[in-house]
Amino acid sequence: MLNGAVRFHGLEGMRAHYMTRIWPHFEERLEGQRFLSSSAHVAIEKWTRFFALGSTETLFGPVRTDERYLYYGLIFYDLRDGRFSAITVSYNSFDRLNADGSRQAMGLPH
Repeated sequence: MLNGAVRFHGLEGMRAHYMTRIWPHFEERLEGQRFLSSSAHVAIEKWTRFFALGSTETLFGPVRTDERYLYYGLIFYDLRDGRFSAITVSYNSFDRLNADGSRQAMGLPH
C-alpha cells in the first residue's frame, strides 16, 4: 500500500499502521462519494473524518481532543484472485479543523 509518502507491505504492514498509529488516537468515519469497479480494479472517491480521541502526539503531529482532520481523495485498489494486491491512496486535500472553526491545510500527513 502506498499512502501518501508512506509504503506498507502486506496485511501485517496495514495492521501495524492502523492499529498502532491511527485507531488508538482517532475515531475514523468514512463517506464514499463515487465507486467504480471491475474484475481487476476498484476505485473510490471519499471523505474520511478523523476525530481526535485525546490530546497526544500522533502521526499527524500533536493533536487535541477538540480537533478533527479531514481527508478527501481517491483510493485505487488492484485485485488478484479476488483479493487486494496493491492499494494507492491519493490526496486531494488533508485539513486540520481547529476547535475555533478555522481550517488549516496539512498537505500529506505522512
